[in-house]
Amino acid sequence: MKHFKRFIFFSGFIALVLFLGACSTSPAPITRETLEAEASTAYPLLYNRTTGAAVIGTINTAGSYTNLANLTLPRNWTQVVRTPYGIFFYNAGNGSARFGKFSSTGTYSQLVTYPAGSFWTGSHIVNTPNGVLFYRSSDGAAWLGGFDISGNFYTVNSNPGVIGAGWSQVVNTPNGVFFYKASDGSGGFGEFDIDGVYEQTATYPAGTFSRSFSRVVNTANGVLFYRTSNGSVAFGRFEVNGVYTQLSSGGPGFFFTGWSQIIGLPTGGIFFYNASTGASFVGGFDSSGTYFNINPNPGSFATGYSRVASTR
Repeated sequence: MKHFKRFIFFSGFIALVLFLGACSTSPAPITRETLEAEASTAYPLLYNRTTGAAVIGTINTAGSYTNLANLTLPRNWTQVVRTPYGIFFYNAGNGSARFGKFSSTGTYSQLVTYPAGSFWTGSHIVNTPNGVLFYRSSDGAAWLGGFDISGNFYTVNSNPGVIGAGWSQVVNTPNGVFFYKASDGSGGFGEFDIDGVYEQTATYPAGTFSRSFSRVVNTANGVLFYRTSNGSVAFGRFEVNGVYTQLSSGGPGFFFTGWSQIIGLPTGGIFFYNASTGASFVGGFDSSGTYFNINPNPGSFATGYSRVASTR
């Protein structure tokens, strides 16, 4: 297998002393990024929208997969998205959905069923710090909402701001949401505040990024751009206000072709899956953009899984 190369102010003296003491122990933030300790275990779900077949298991820090459960879920979910309180299954064709939870042993509990027409059709769905973004590429319509602990949906803002039509990939990063257009390599970057209002902080003209990347994925140390047709990649990081730094890139053949699903794992690795062959591997990029292999054969998977998502 070819892999990318080792790529308030208070009155009074006492309050002032306490304030200054706190300042002396808290370094000034240089980005809005919140760094969290990497988890020791990831819980990926692999789902086949045609048959409803699914498996859930664990991947440890060494990249080894252990199966927890084989499941039969409803068919035709086009997106499977992790939210703070559970997993959202969505059908872009008719706007139906379901919301449920997976336990640490792989048991699934259904919480809420949403009939056809409950949500917009044709949407990209991305979890952000201030809500779940529904974005429709065909007309640029957007909607921000959330799910409570019982799986009930509530609207934060049904008109968050002008995002624009035509974005083919939408990715949440630690410092904001990145929009990418595969047809011309243009992009946009912005944030949603607690009221669900969108503010665009950066605009990237056509040609800023290479065209035709089929997967754009946030990972522990940056954003991975991958082209399914020839295995070429780019890796970079978005800082405050959308300032982008390219860390590394690789031309055709740096990865195998055909990886149809790629997700960043909470363990710090990246899971790659090929729906045509069932092949998979786990790798990663360090903070300088150097690729390192973790496990070239994490487990045996069936073919045909159309969605892979983290569940915990």
